[in-house]
Amino acid sequence: MYLDNIHQRCEFKKVIEENLPPYNTIEMECLKCKNIMKLTEETKLVKLPEILIFTIERFLGGTNKVDIIPNDIIDLQEYADPNLNGVETLYELFAINIRFGSTKNWGHEICQIKINGYWYEFNDSSTSFKKRDYFNCSYGLYYKRISSDS
Repeated sequence: MYLDNIHQRCEFKKVIEENLPPYNTIEMECLKCKNIMKLTEETKLVKLPEILIFTIERFLGGTNKVDIIPNDIIDLQEYADPNLNGVETLYELFAINIRFGSTKNWGHEICQIKINGYWYEFNDSSTSFKKRDYFNCSYGLYYKRISSDS
């Protein structure tokens, strides 16, 4: 996911909306008559996985300084194909990859994982209880589908 239109701070849901609009109008030239046609394409997910992984491109322009606040819950209902009737579309954040460093080739990575309602930070050989943060360094967001049984 790219952060081209986001300059300071936003919720992750906005990043999804910027990169995955439900409807998108495109223009194409007819190969036969050379007329320009406007077409509308629709984004629909025909299958929803148990785990969603979003990777944010952090090293294009100034995007390494953008705060992306992960939504604890995201709903993909507007993207779900109507034939998925009854399939749960809510996802809960359970892990975040974080990278400190200013280039693709230099830095340090840690991970924050939610276990039994608490966030833990895994940093090389140490583990500690942490408040979820480092929003301008997160590049991997992991969501699991919420079971309709819960």
